[in-house]
Amino acid sequence: MKNRVRVPVCQLAAFAIVLAGCVGPKPDQEQTDRPPAPEAAEPTTDERRDTTVEYRNEKWAVLLEHPPSWTATATSEDAPLQAINVYRDEALRSAALPLTIHAPAGISHVSVYPLGWGTEFPPGAMRELGTADDPPAVSFAVNSKESTVLELASGEAWGWFLRPSEPPASWSPAAFLFAQVAVDELEMRCFDRESGEPKGPDACDPLFGDRVERHGTLDPAERALVVEVLESIRFESGSL
Repeated sequence: MKNRVRVPVCQLAAFAIVLAGCVGPKPDQEQTDRPPAPEAAEPTTDERRDTTVEYRNEKWAVLLEHPPSWTATATSEDAPLQAINVYRDEALRSAALPLTIHAPAGISHVSVYPLGWGTEFPPGAMRELGTADDPPAVSFAVNSKESTVLELASGEAWGWFLRPSEPPASWSPAAFLFAQVAVDELEMRCFDRESGEPKGPDACDPLFGDRVERHGTLDPAERALVVEVLESIRFESGSL
């Protein structure tokens, strides 16, 4: 039960512009064939980051930035789970709001849970944030012992559970933030807690010691976007 989260229930447009100067022939010159104009280049990752959308949530005193191709939404005041979700527009093709730390692996999202949420961590390798080699450079103080990095079997981080040390006044002490990078071709492998032998998914019980490995691939550009959104989050002074 050591992997339990002990908390109460409680948007890139970018533009590649090719400027081609064309000089017409003089009247006494013969028109010659010109090569076709080059096609506009696909925007690079850096170009995509030139444009961001600002999102502010007054109730929870949160300010952040996200790519135009992403959306930021908050749950209604009477929703059982209070959350701010920031996600790709196409995410809702395979998931419903609010997104939680158990959202489908193929979805990238950055989320804030100002009142916390009682659930288990997704199965797989994890470590304390304080022992991570390259944690996100967030703007707020984090309780490193209560914050967790979730990893693939390769050691690559695909998720971050962050517990702020000094959250806004409107937040619960159990509040946390969670960021997830989409994992492609996800494969879960389970091993018996005693023998180490592989186990099928139906017999796997990570809550009682069975070891679970997550295998898959991460898109470096996608990972960078998730980290950028996470690092853009600012806490405002109380409600605005």
